Amino acid sequence: MNTIPIIFNEKKVPHTVIGGSIKKSDEDPSPFTVILLNRGGRYYRSAVFQNLESAGFSSIISIEMSTEPYDIENLSLRFPSVKFLVPLEKVTVGEMINTGLAETDAPYVLVLWNDMRLTASSISNRLMDKVQTEALLCCAPQLTSQRMEHLPVQMVPALNKNSLQVEPMPCYRDMSPTIYPADFTGIYDREKCIRLGGFDHTIANPYWQNLDFGFRAHLWGEKIAVSTSFRLSYDGEVPREDITADESYMRF
Repeated sequence: MNTIPIIFNEKKVPHTVIGGSIKKSDEDPSPFTVILLNRGGRYYRSAVFQNLESAGFSSIISIEMSTEPYDIENLSLRFPSVKFLVPLEKVTVGEMINTGLAETDAPYVLVLWNDMRLTASSISNRLMDKVQTEALLCCAPQLTSQRMEHLPVQMVPALNKNSLQVEPMPCYRDMSPTIYPADFTGIYDREKCIRLGGFDHTIANPYWQNLDFGFRAHLWGEKIAVSTSFRLSYDGEVPREDITADESYMRF
């Protein structure tokens, strides 16, 4: 496991911020900021933001994938409370999350992708009570496919002939431990993430970057668990992890 990340967001990603200057309401600030990651594909972006606002989220940071998003000007006018972060260079998934964490002071962040859907009941008061009681670094969701098939989201490490393997398993018990949150998605304790050092920007492959984060978390005594009552679904194809033993594996 790589031990480089001891300073949070050590590499500052140059980026432009568009929008987000208008608050949606004068109500008490939400304990959440949504960090919306974009992985390409021209999903109906307006519907994505409408879905999040309908679910009650008033603080949303959209981390753009392209340095020249084709629709960002129109979206920033239509959703003035959404903050769009446009990286000026190619970034890893972990760097996207680190940048979002640095842009908010909310105690919790919900990380999800633009091809996922949630409802107002996805995050309940009971769920948040469990997150706080268990003192979780990250509460990962039960993910389902577009056909509502449950996906294996409990990542269980094992040794096979002195070789490390991580087996994705179906999750049946609430708050089951997992070595890392599937697809980086979940409710993160922002302060715990910062103390841990965030994600390692030197690891480019998302699989090894996420696994490094998970191992580091467990070595520091932090807990990552899957909640069966916290559910998100994909609107499109389920992404596949690239577990190739590439240069990122060597850094891991």
